[in-house]
Amino acid sequence: MTPPKDQRLPLSQQSVFYQVVYPAGWKEAGLKTPHCNPCDHANEGYTTPTDIHDRVATRPEMRERRGFSVEPSYTGDPNVDAKIKSAYLAKLPAKSATQVNQLLAARRSDGKAIAKVEDLGFYFFSDITRL
Repeated sequence: MTPPKDQRLPLSQQSVFYQVVYPAGWKEAGLKTPHCNPCDHANEGYTTPTDIHDRVATRPEMRERRGFSVEPSYTGDPNVDAKIKSAYLAKLPAKSATQVNQLLAARRSDGKAIAKVEDLGFYFFSDITRL
């Protein structure tokens, strides 16, 4: 899945920043600590599930990155959501653009995605070349 591109920038200057969210239970699943444990990018305190995540840049050499969040695609049905969470955790860590794309391409038995991508609505400006 390719996130939408911002038409204000030439395609050659666009880069994507993914925050790959770690759902509750990640420690119990045997995963190592992600990059942000926790980070408070939205300045609302360390209270949201998105505060614990890995950071992935599609083109780390670029300074400007459009932000997206990759999260489990929960349905609200506890039985289905438990399966989604298990399948999602099995795909972590996702520390490269290829691994993020594999996570976003992963499907449940009914063909629906286990993960969703949401536009964070802002850009990250950073001189960090390796996230």
